[in-house]
Amino acid sequence: MRAMKKYLAVVLALIMTLALCVTAFADENTKHTITITNTTSETHTFEAYQVFKGEWDETSKTLSNVEWGAGVNGTALLAALKASTDSSLISDTKNIFADCATAADVAKVLGESVVSNSAAINVIAEIIGANLTGTKAGTASGTNEVKIEVTGDGYYFVKDVTESGALSYDTRSDYILKVVDDVKIEAKDSTVSVDKTVDDVNDSTETAIATSPNDTGDWDINDDIPYALVGTLPSNYESFKTFTFTFTDTLSKGLTLKEDTIEIKDEQGNNIKAYFTITKAAGANDSTVLTIACADLKAADATNNYLANGEKITVSYKATLNENAVIGDAGNPNTVTITYSTDPNATGSGTTNPPPTNVTPEDKVTVFTYQLNVNKVDDKNQPLAGAKFTLYKLTASEAASTVEGKTVATGSWTAVGSEVEATKATGATSYTATWTGLDDGIYKLVETTTPNGYNTAEPVYFEVVAAHEEKADGTTTLTLTIYDGQATETATAGTTTVTFTRGGEHEDVTAAAGVISTTVINNPGAVLPSTGGKGTTILYIVGTILVIGAGVVLVAKRRVGEED
Repeated sequence: MRAMKKYLAVVLALIMTLALCVTAFADENTKHTITITNTTSETHTFEAYQVFKGEWDETSKTLSNVEWGAGVNGTALLAALKASTDSSLISDTKNIFADCATAADVAKVLGESVVSNSAAINVIAEIIGANLTGTKAGTASGTNEVKIEVTGDGYYFVKDVTESGALSYDTRSDYILKVVDDVKIEAKDSTVSVDKTVDDVNDSTETAIATSPNDTGDWDINDDIPYALVGTLPSNYESFKTFTFTFTDTLSKGLTLKEDTIEIKDEQGNNIKAYFTITKAAGANDSTVLTIACADLKAADATNNYLANGEKITVSYKATLNENAVIGDAGNPNTVTITYSTDPNATGSGTTNPPPTNVTPEDKVTVFTYQLNVNKVDDKNQPLAGAKFTLYKLTASEAASTVEGKTVATGSWTAVGSEVEATKATGATSYTATWTGLDDGIYKLVETTTPNGYNTAEPVYFEVVAAHEEKADGTTTLTLTIYDGQATETATAGTTTVTFTRGGEHEDVTAAAGVISTTVINNPGAVLPSTGGKGTTILYIVGTILVIGAGVVLVAKRRVGEED
């Protein structure tokens, strides 16, 4: 994934406690520093609350005379601990805090019966968090390392109080419990991210869809384009009580969603489409907004238990590049975000008390398509009417290779639509045949109807080579290169093997507009000698005169003979 596009949604997946027989100090005026390593680039705010205070004995390594700290409502906290029915706090059918009456009793149970980073300490941390007072031992904000200064030895509760609206993509931390000396807490990165990809294939040189993720591609109009959305769950997903996870995918007007192709799977390939509600609606600028929503992924997966910390969820579907597709470097974008839960400590649900959510940075892919213009002229470079063309594209039956700069492919020629007549638009000075919605590949242009009195033009071979990418700032670039030349075709087992001789770059290319232009010239037929015509008529006239002359001589001779 590209680093500039994939932001970290950091969750401090760290529920930490130590037995109260370690690191605590008797001096209430002793100052300590809690250092929290916060590896996200976002600013988080943390608060520390004192849960227990007491007298530290260095020899026995125990905390004696334990009392409630100033940061908790001890009476309410004790009642809540004793009332919990969570299975992790039940031992031999009895709540482990059932017999506790004081802060010292609770501390003893914590030290003897509760294991660090266990399900039980997670539940205890949640109960403590619900019974804090307004008395903070310390507070601090920052990015990398956040330092909280506290006064007095004891057992502290650290809470991430960052407002979701203040973050562009982060989540809050879990609650953190720690017995304080000068301690450092190393946070774990957690990524809630979305990555959108599009496949790209050159029909003339490839037979398999590219397997590596692509941010850009080029396709023909009417092609069905494969897309994928990959959402990553946070690394402490399992500690959330509820978890909202919603893809919002926006297709520009040049793309038509094929709803029957939508699939949703987890990393192991399990079909989890039933977890989500899929809706389609009209968006701005004639776009289509596809929403794939799960209000509570934890509840939806409760039976199967397919999903785990850091799991990837993949949505795949196809969209047809339609007649509204934009030609050229503006392209046809498709964007996606994920709305997700941010607070693992939240217990709200529904519309009246929803858990806090945030939205990932937008991820975008872009599909390009191009246009071919063929101008028809005579040998004097004057517009010529009456020509029709058929455009063929080489569809490879095996991957092409490059030999000495030549593209060599074995495949067959497929007509791109029907025969197209070169026509003159209103106000235009030339006759032009146009094909809209082409992608990269090898083409053959054939004059299939020739203007009267002209010789049929030779087929024109050319190759469209496209280079496109999404840059770090989210913009896209497109470079079109057109090579023209001649191709040698040989029929082999029903296919055509083409060795394409690359010439220089074609001059008539406008990458921004995505337009490729070429001119096809027709030469007039030659005038050959023939019988008949004016010369023959003259011979007929002379012959007639001679015949008449011979008749006159014959008559004259007869008269002379009679007189004799």
